[in-house]
Amino acid sequence: MGFSMSTQLEKVKKVLAKVATELYRNDVDFVVIGSFVIPLLYNVPWSTYDIDLFITNKSTVAEYELFEKIAIENGWDVGTTPYGTPYYEIYYDGEVIRIDLLENVYDIYVPKRIIERAKEVNVEGVKIKVIRLEDQLVLKARAASEEDVSFLKSILEKLVRKNLVKITIGNIEEAIQAFPETEQNSIRRRLALVGFYTTLSEKFE
Repeated sequence: MGFSMSTQLEKVKKVLAKVATELYRNDVDFVVIGSFVIPLLYNVPWSTYDIDLFITNKSTVAEYELFEKIAIENGWDVGTTPYGTPYYEIYYDGEVIRIDLLENVYDIYVPKRIIERAKEVNVEGVKIKVIRLEDQLVLKARAASEEDVSFLKSILEKLVRKNLVKITIGNIEEAIQAFPETEQNSIRRRLALVGFYTTLSEKFE
């Protein structure tokens, strides 16, 4: 099981590196958000390997044709999400890997401060920016769907409490403060209900 997951992770990294190269070639900048930040930042296998790329210098809606052109040139399938943003489906070595290309539209919102503090990682020789795990946790707490809350609980139980990742209350608070004051307390409350503040406080006692 572990070997299979590790093998799949390597496939996804190769696809991400290829997509990143093609986006850069077309002057498209992005940061990785979503659950794939976990294996990229910590090299820890995670069960979901769909990739979310947040485009930072172009509109995926207004410039949809550009992203469609990139897909056609590379033989990738391209579709449209309910938000009107494009996604790629790429077939590689027996796997179908989906990559969503997102921007601030409808209920998707990634503050500029979170983007600016993204970390740079090397993926198959390609430099790629990835938001911090604390930032991803705050994005999930803000969205607060049933799936998002389940993700938060999984991170806490499977990674934080087992010391497989290192996160801090300070970094969480910095991420929360990137959002309007009217939203900050509700984000804190959701993270507290899951157990992040209690767990992280205990680790530093």
